[in-house]
Amino acid sequence: MSHPKATSSPKLKRNLSRKLPNPSSPNNNNIKNNGDALDDGRPPPQQERQQQHDINNMKVFDGVAASMALLNSNAEEWEAKGEGLEMMMALLRREGDGLGDMHMIINAVLKQVKNLRSQITRKALNCMAVIFECASRSAESELEVILKTLLPKAGDTNQFIKSDTEQAVDKLVEYINPLKVLPALVSYGVPHLNGNVRKVASKALAEIAERIGASKFCSQKNSIAAAAKLAQDQHPEARYHGRRIMLLLIEIPELMEMLKRILKPANFKAVNDIMENLRLRGLEPVSGSATLRRSMRGSASSGSPATTRRSSRKR
Repeated sequence: MSHPKATSSPKLKRNLSRKLPNPSSPNNNNIKNNGDALDDGRPPPQQERQQQHDINNMKVFDGVAASMALLNSNAEEWEAKGEGLEMMMALLRREGDGLGDMHMIINAVLKQVKNLRSQITRKALNCMAVIFECASRSAESELEVILKTLLPKAGDTNQFIKSDTEQAVDKLVEYINPLKVLPALVSYGVPHLNGNVRKVASKALAEIAERIGASKFCSQKNSIAAAAKLAQDQHPEARYHGRRIMLLLIEIPELMEMLKRILKPANFKAVNDIMENLRLRGLEPVSGSATLRRSMRGSASSGSPATTRRSSRKR
């Protein structure tokens, strides 16, 4: 028996999302008789609870098939795409890396990250965060294509999309192997033309550097050059997080020799001045930046080297 496709009609999609039927069930032909969803495309609360129950009891293959059918629906069927992303997030939380063809799933979600409708973009970004948390092993093998798509969204004009992107990158740093994330951030974040994208990449690199330590950070290809570049960045917050890294690297005895080998003389002089300033004054936030003031409060509570230097000078 052939199975109905989610793209066959808007009414069919609405009912598919409400009932989440088993695609192999012979009763699928009766979906259209089950009634319509609410006007906003969302099922009533009772049916929404039933939807969650259906997902919890759905076989993995059937759940992925139903979700992918919704994600691959026509562009104008944005509600169906949103329901497909919600279903995929529920399945990911249940199955993790065992969900199936994660290459196909990740690419389907990344396609929706680029959706022109902001609601779908935001749901897709949230779905990527769930992938990082629940299917980290699968995400590791797709990091390049993920960051190529994900990082530019940090430069979006929509503030909500910017915020969701930053939260997704936070999950990336938290759950994915930092030694695999680092080179991808260096390749696709540090040289980006958008300052906010560089800020997000710089913050992620600083957190990775603090997590793995100065020696291991320096052993990674192009990491020192990337940190030195970010420490001079025009964007104040990208520059701040770049200097967070450089402050951490001060403990490496041969750091200045390494910098001298990899930087042009003019750049080396500028970085040398930055390092001297960090040694004397520690890490200071950019004046007027609320984000950086929050970062400094976090550093103070954790006893960062910069805070220690400032407190010792006051005494």
